Amino acid sequence: SVDAWGAAAGLGALSGVDAAALEEAFVASRKFMLTAECAVGAIPALVEAFEELRATVRIVLATNSPAEGLAPLLDRRGVTGLCDEVLAGAAEPEGLRRWIAAQLAGRPAGELFSIGDHYFNEIEPAMAVGARTGYIDRFGRADGPATVTAAVVEDILPGIATWARTVIS
Repeated sequence: SVDAWGAAAGLGALSGVDAAALEEAFVASRKFMLTAECAVGAIPALVEAFEELRATVRIVLATNSPAEGLAPLLDRRGVTGLCDEVLAGAAEPEGLRRWIAAQLAGRPAGELFSIGDHYFNEIEPAMAVGARTGYIDRFGRADGPATVTAAVVEDILPGIATWARTVIS
């Protein structure tokens, strides 16, 4: 399973593009995402759900994106201030595995819910320890099991709400 950047980077590597040029392209894509020309915006249902969940659960954003330029991108997505913690440069999947292990030390795995669109980076590390997951599978790849799977994040949100109710009860 690869995301859009993984596909672009893989094609670049197969075409002989070196690592430095790939990194330069990645940084350029992140800079572009901060411009008005890039159609990136908030997902209202996700923002609303996070606003409701913040009263009962801790929301952490783990991303492989570097810290530089991340805050303005989160502003554009409408989620700045909705996360209790942001782990930039998380080195997924291994970095996420380490973070999950540290967070769950002595706690039930069911207290954690991981949501993402890259199965092997964001879902599999949580499933491996028995945590709950929401896999945004836009292309129907069915890369592996998840607690909830849907093509869009809006269809994952009811599963997150159900999980949150069970965690706080």
